[in-house]
Amino acid sequence: MTTNGTTSTVHHTEAPASATVKALTPQGFEVLFTIRDTDAAQLFARLQSLAGYLEKSGYTPPAARGGKPKGPPPMQAPADGSAPMCPTHQKPMKASQYGGWYCSHKDDAGYCSQKAK
Repeated sequence: MTTNGTTSTVHHTEAPASATVKALTPQGFEVLFTIRDTDAAQLFARLQSLAGYLEKSGYTPPAARGGKPKGPPPMQAPADGSAPMCPTHQKPMKASQYGGWYCSHKDDAGYCSQKAK
């Protein structure tokens, strides 16, 4: 840094408290905001302020997993307990061992991604 013809060095120390917030701009771009402070209580107050500002400015949170924008809600299984039909392949879905249903159809592009809860 140069001031009045002299050079000075700026030293940055690691902040004891920091947080990074991921958000989508109103145009859909994913951005990261990092805030730092000297203690967690002050950081939390600044984090709440940042969240309010982003919301008022039209920013939205990304999806919980993978940072991808949220798509339509997951398909629901029929209330009678029968297997739901895959909307892409029009075939009954299979029960998942983890709960819910999945389409087991595979083609050149890979397995179908349709799921139901």
